[in-house]
Amino acid sequence: MIIAIDFDGTITETNEYPQIGKLRKSAKKFIKHAHKQGHTLILYTCRENYDLEKAKNFLEKNDLLKCFSCFNENDKERSQIYGNDCRKIGCDWLIDDKAFAPWLTNNEISERIDVIFKCAVSYMKLGNIKKIIHIKL
Repeated sequence: MIIAIDFDGTITETNEYPQIGKLRKSAKKFIKHAHKQGHTLILYTCRENYDLEKAKNFLEKNDLLKCFSCFNENDKERSQIYGNDCRKIGCDWLIDDKAFAPWLTNNEISERIDVIFKCAVSYMKLGNIKKIIHIKL
């Protein structure tokens, strides 16, 4: 499975761009577990150039950089299948704080992201990755 994960407000607890917030513990656990299970992880963020390097350094400090195979680009295999690497990331699952209903508060979104990461790890351990799609928030 190809999983694209946003950085600010998703991997980090809050969106403090251009600064970097605290690491979300549930995100770290999920990223490490998904990588160990063989899933392809893409860091999908609005950060680029210097700010993307800051995010990569943050991931390196938290022992997560090696878990990601791509940064704001498509998986090489998928790019070969379709013959290009368009700007839109092709993934099976996108985890992004901006992918929630706009009427939710930042705290409500943060709580839901933690639920997603925690449930996903549980389902992966059970070998039932498809069950993730049915997480009710």
